[in-house]
This record gives sequence, C-alpha cells and structure tokens, in this order.
Amino acid sequence: MKIRSPAGDAEWEVDFRLRWAWLRERWGQPPGSERDEHEAQARHLLAEQDGEIVGIGRINPLDEGCWQVRYMAVREDCRGRGIGEAILDGLLAEAAGHRVVLNAREGVAGFYQKRGFRVTGGGPLMFGEIRHLRMER
Repeated sequence: MKIRSPAGDAEWEVDFRLRWAWLRERWGQPPGSERDEHEAQARHLLAEQDGEIVGIGRINPLDEGCWQVRYMAVREDCRGRGIGEAILDGLLAEAAGHRVVLNAREGVAGFYQKRGFRVTGGGPLMFGEIRHLRMER
C-alpha cells in the first residue's frame, strides 16, 4: 500500500468522484457537494493498493493554530487493514505542532479515540440522519 497525494488531473477527479460516492451519494447529495472552499489550501492523501485507490482523506488549516481533518473514507471491503490509520498519520504529520479538529460519524469515533482524539461535544447532523461528534487532538 502507498499513501500519497493525487497526481495529475485524472487522479484529482478520481479522488473527488470517490469522495462523493463514498460520503455523499447514498444520501442523495449532488456531485459537487463533496468539495468546499478549503480545497486549494488542503493537503489531500490517498491510499493506493494494487493499482486501485482504496482510501482518501484531507486536512486543511482553519486558522493559525488549528487544522481540520475532513473527508476520510476507506472502501468498505478494505476496512480493518490499517489503511485509514496510515492516511490519518500522513495528514497529522502535515499539521504537526498544531491542534487538529474533526467531526466524526458516531460509529467511527472509536477509531479516532484510539489515535489520541477526544470528544469535545456534539457535531453536525449531516443530511438529517448522520450524527457526528466534534473531536480534537
């Protein structure tokens, strides 16, 4: 497995397409909803295994002392193999020395807690049904 940034326009489009498919499509969100105003300043990473992208993640600065992890996803059939952890480690290295926040779906908060994040409060309710927790490290 390789963890790296997207290379070239085609891979950027794959990154965004997977982000939409894994994190937005099943909730009826339109293509384009997987992007936000922080894309240009963000560090994007993907996990490649046997020539296929199997995981994605992004971190971006919010202000001088704080960064935010967003859009983390691992293909369902590849979960539990350390892919998410490897992506998160790469993202956290980018923000070394800074406070890092994220909004985790309730079902995956334990993943982040094992990596040093703590729950600081409730997060957004996405698409009217996906509860999130605000976490910080």
